[in-house]
Amino acid sequence: ATLQLPLPSLLQRVEAAARAWVAAHAGALKRPLGSKALLLRYGIGGVNYAHHDACGDFQAVLMLSRPAVDYAGGTFYLADASPPFATRGFPFEAAGELLIFRGNRGNGAVEYLHGMREVERGTEEEVCRFAVGLFQ
Repeated sequence: ATLQLPLPSLLQRVEAAARAWVAAHAGALKRPLGSKALLLRYGIGGVNYAHHDACGDFQAVLMLSRPAVDYAGGTFYLADASPPFATRGFPFEAAGELLIFRGNRGNGAVEYLHGMREVERGTEEEVCRFAVGLFQ
């Protein structure tokens, strides 16, 4: 679901800090960071297959749920966009972690795909993996 602007103040501060980090570490961007934020909700069996989004050079994911408690599995990954399509997983370890990743080359050509492996049951009765996607 698309989050309505203006974002809640805590998310505004997270987004501002992420923008500052990208500005300090990424150099000049060919495509500006997006301004839309998405609430990402997955239950048991939820998966997000490898893809790229039509937005800026960088994206970010803020984990809201507690890994291993609220859900298991659900590992975020990056995959090469060209054969042999090697993947690298980036599991979240705690709620509140922010992952900033490059989804496109500076010239806008897709370099990486990203996705999420299947969500499994954690230790809680209800399975929920909530995150916020920034720079959409």
